[in-house]
Amino acid sequence: MLAHVWDYTDLDINQSPFNIGIHLKLKEFNDSQINELAQEYKLKLEQDDLDKIKALIGGHPKLINLTFQHLSSQAETLDEIIEKAPTELGIYREFLRQHFSILRRDNNQELYQYFQDIINTQESKKMAS
Repeated sequence: MLAHVWDYTDLDINQSPFNIGIHLKLKEFNDSQINELAQEYKLKLEQDDLDKIKALIGGHPKLINLTFQHLSSQAETLDEIIEKAPTELGIYREFLRQHFSILRRDNNQELYQYFQDIINTQESKKMAS
């Protein structure tokens, strides 16, 4: 006898379905940590460049690393990355898409509205993490 269930559940993208791995939450990088990571990537960034990066993504470790990966591969300049950042062509698109789907799934209207405001504004907004 063979049984099959057609009810599929939504899996949490932040958790392994096989119960393996450890979930780590890193604090935002400070200026010296960002500088150190830039040196690891052998990037020659001016303080103005680092300020632009921090203004765009703060000290978010994953996004800082992603930015430095792209800069080190010389796929794009920092100005190109910044210009495309809020678009579907930007290097942060998957990160933003994941968070947007979490907002929809969790039905958190207040946070969803805040996210929509960020998307639709020309001014920068900062929210405590």
